[in-house]
Amino acid sequence: MSFQEAVFILHEHEVVAGYRLKDFEQQVRQGASLIGPSGDYLCAAYVQVGNHQCAEAIVLFQLPVQCSGADIIARPDWYMPLQRLADNAGPGPNMGAGRIRLACQSQCSVSWHRQSLWEPATSDFMAIRKALRDSSLVQQPLPAAVAPVSADSSPLSAVQRVSGVSPGSLLAQKHDAPEVEALKQMLRNEVDTYRKQLQQLQQEIERQRSLNEALQRQTEQAESGALTARQAEELKQRHAHQLSGYQQQIELLQAELELARLDAETS
Repeated sequence: MSFQEAVFILHEHEVVAGYRLKDFEQQVRQGASLIGPSGDYLCAAYVQVGNHQCAEAIVLFQLPVQCSGADIIARPDWYMPLQRLADNAGPGPNMGAGRIRLACQSQCSVSWHRQSLWEPATSDFMAIRKALRDSSLVQQPLPAAVAPVSADSSPLSAVQRVSGVSPGSLLAQKHDAPEVEALKQMLRNEVDTYRKQLQQLQQEIERQRSLNEALQRQTEQAESGALTARQAEELKQRHAHQLSGYQQQIELLQAELELARLDAETS
């Protein structure tokens, strides 16, 4: 297998725990306590990670849990074909090595699993990307679990909770690298490219809207013989579908733009 598999638990757009997939499955089978907020379910992310330490596929799933005292335990009857969903997932944002495959509530290849998935925000992708980068999954073992922040301890960032490394030392390591300026320039160029693509898509959306308005006028005049109402409606639906596709592309590019901007600021 050319990739590694991990499961991250997220809460309020931050990673609070990380497991290798086999360790996560063992925790679930054995009814061991998991780390995360109390409630009916945990927001989890199954991630396929390539040799470049970047996500290749993500499945955002809800893990049903039950509380046993202070312990949070996965429900014993839970099952989801995570790898199958990842293999057949739709397009997602660029997480550092091209567009990922993404399965979430709005796009799921198996309809009856749709309600067991959740819908991400851009900050969720940022949190997963930071967790992968800071835990050095390919080079070092991923922690079996990340300890939660105690009430009397000083606040820890998501980087510290996942990797145990302070942001200051990570920043020093980055700026010691001789290629850092070249990397920053590359990221700035990537941001500019995403902006241009967004502008082009927005212009195309405006063009499609103009076409839809023209089609609406043609529909109203259909009885005069220029176009039948049925033909006009078919054309209108076709352009509406194209418009929806452009809108989805804009949302993906906006997520990629935000990820690239974050890297440009923190590199």
